Amino acid sequence: QSLITFVAQTDLMQGHNEGFEKFLRGVQEIWRTNKNLKLLVRGHPGAPNAGIDCYHKALETGIDCLWNIDTPIVEVLAASDVLVSCSSSALTDYVWLSSTGTKLNAKPIFLVGNALKKWLLATQKTWSQEIVEQGLGIYCFENDDITTLLINAISGTTKNLPEDKDRLKSQLVNKHTVLKALEIDSVEIVGN
Repeated sequence: QSLITFVAQTDLMQGHNEGFEKFLRGVQEIWRTNKNLKLLVRGHPGAPNAGIDCYHKALETGIDCLWNIDTPIVEVLAASDVLVSCSSSALTDYVWLSSTGTKLNAKPIFLVGNALKKWLLATQKTWSQEIVEQGLGIYCFENDDITTLLINAISGTTKNLPEDKDRLKSQLVNKHTVLKALEIDSVEIVGN
């Protein structure tokens, strides 16, 4: 069974809810012909309850859906076959996990509609995500076909990471900081 995880943000992020609704329509399209998937809705690590409204919307569709805020985010990401978000540091965490030998299937998908672009420009001075710009993730713009992106992600055809993924990863994530945060002295990295 495939697990698609959506990491939600707060309603304060303009364009977030529209992005989620587009994502949900894509999952519904797949669900019509493939009941062998689960949708997990999870709040952003900094706002764990943020996605409860998204979860309730997903439940209304009849999709096999889970809500989880208790499991550590790294474990959730490691269990996820596909990760989708409008904006979250979980996207970078997922890339780090997928490029260190885990069996994750796909690059994360960053939903970015026009309203979210404007909001990110106004609040963060940029709407782009470094991991996507470096080829480690995928944009899904307002007019893009989310259903096809999700199908490709589930099947693993989006996993082809760039040849220099290790160099790119080291620019994005300080391994020592991550290990310290997890209170781990060292970790054995298993090659792909």
